[in-house]
Amino acid sequence: MKLNGKRLATALILALALVVTACGQQSDGSDGDAVAIVNGEEIPRETYDSQIDMVLDNYAQQGMDVESEEGQQMVEQIEQSVLESLITQELLLQKASEYDLHATEDEVEAELQTAIEQFGSQEKFEEALAQHNYTEEDLREELETNLTIEKLREQELDEVDVTEEELQDMYDQYSSAQEDFPPYEEVKADLEQLVQEEKQQEQFQQYVDELKEESDIERLV
Repeated sequence: MKLNGKRLATALILALALVVTACGQQSDGSDGDAVAIVNGEEIPRETYDSQIDMVLDNYAQQGMDVESEEGQQMVEQIEQSVLESLITQELLLQKASEYDLHATEDEVEAELQTAIEQFGSQEKFEEALAQHNYTEEDLREELETNLTIEKLREQELDEVDVTEEELQDMYDQYSSAQEDFPPYEEVKADLEQLVQEEKQQEQFQQYVDELKEESDIERLV
């Protein structure tokens, strides 16, 4: 069991970009129809519809029938999820802007190169982008957004402590579900990282919830 935090973060960012299950791309303009207004800033319907289409295309590739009753329920869930993701992204970027936090070109380039390396070659990387109707520029924008938000996370979140009891509980979960699981001491450091990430994510979700409560958000769909 080998888990590298940096690689996990990069892989997650890439997955979010390619599958489009989280924060969406920002649009430079609006066609005059907004799906939400966040502290006076509109989220264009064009952005919202684009993200939904990309998610549905991904599900269609997996064989999902969006015309079925189950498929329609999934579409409703996707629409709600995309809307809330775009609202959350806008809130976080607004807060990052308040602190003058932003990803640099060098940081974006470094993450992009790491992503390419994970695919083994530039050709395979470009094939993966094309399969999901993504361009390298789309991914650069996505990486810039996620790296900026990550800087906000690092600034706003407190350090978390991990207890021996929490580590042992997680080990018991893994070892009971997998035969021949490595001894506790061999995976302790990886388990500690996982527990830290879980607790940080819980803390970050609370931060987002508080941002939403103190913000002026108007949902229009």
